[in-house]
Amino acid sequence: MKETDPVIETPRYIENATLDGIGYIAPREYQRQRLPELLTKLDQAYTTVQAPYLIPYMCMDGRRIEREPGDTRPDGPTAAGGTLTLTVARDLSGYDYVASDLASLHYELASDLLDNGYPVGGHCKNIPSLRTGDRNVTDHSTGCWANDNMDIIYRILSERATDIAQFAGVCDIAISRSTIDMVSQAAADRLERKQWLPQPDDGGLRLVAEELDEVDRTALVELTSEPHAECAVIINTHEHTTIDRSALRQMFDEQRMDVFSIDLWALRKAAYAIGASCEADSDAQVACRISESSEAASEELYEAMVLYNFAALFSCCGRGMPVVVR
Repeated sequence: MKETDPVIETPRYIENATLDGIGYIAPREYQRQRLPELLTKLDQAYTTVQAPYLIPYMCMDGRRIEREPGDTRPDGPTAAGGTLTLTVARDLSGYDYVASDLASLHYELASDLLDNGYPVGGHCKNIPSLRTGDRNVTDHSTGCWANDNMDIIYRILSERATDIAQFAGVCDIAISRSTIDMVSQAAADRLERKQWLPQPDDGGLRLVAEELDEVDRTALVELTSEPHAECAVIINTHEHTTIDRSALRQMFDEQRMDVFSIDLWALRKAAYAIGASCEADSDAQVACRISESSEAASEELYEAMVLYNFAALFSCCGRGMPVVVR
């Protein structure tokens, strides 16, 4: 990850501050040549969202959505894994809860959010297959990078949270030292806790998606079967707006200029939504710190979401991924 002073534009391309990750997704040469054009057209690819669609429930994945018949929900705010970002932030922020593993925690939080009027969601590469209940499948992955590589992302957070926070700072996102330490320690603790994180060899990956599907059968969407073709990371700060993947594709015809889009503004709203959901969850007797210090706890949740999203990007992107702040 390279650090330089940001160039002040709207949208602002953080010049030479590229995300040099450990994954394989990186822009191709034709995409690099069209990046200036992408900046000029970017605002046209974002659409307005309204309540209750104001917290992340779609993945930051740049591929287009293939909706099931009858699913009329609009594309909503995006973050790594959709609602999974909220679950992980809650996991890393020191809440007390009764869940036995991350999948159960995902179910618990999604249920609470849905009860409080918020949509929940994520994506899976084959929803009908997921719903068969066949635990003997050989491929336990879901097609969601954030879900399928949870152990890698948690290890990045345990070992490189400071580096991730420094890069976020280059994008004008401040992460406190206390949050960095909290997330790093929590991630390390989770890696040591047997079976807390979904395991790639025992069906645990599918279990996370199954828990979400059980909460709301319209929660999961399928993405197009096309390979990843993201050429930039967009940090979207414009409130009540989110990416329209299909509109972006149409702008560039057959030359794909897909982007990873993180709706930064929605992460703050999600932090308060998590707190409200926890306080309302009397059945599970969840003791949430949000009730003790609302502002401080919400800020921690927000910062934990930012760290998790950048760690997820670091795990899936290769070298030279441009970063844009919109």
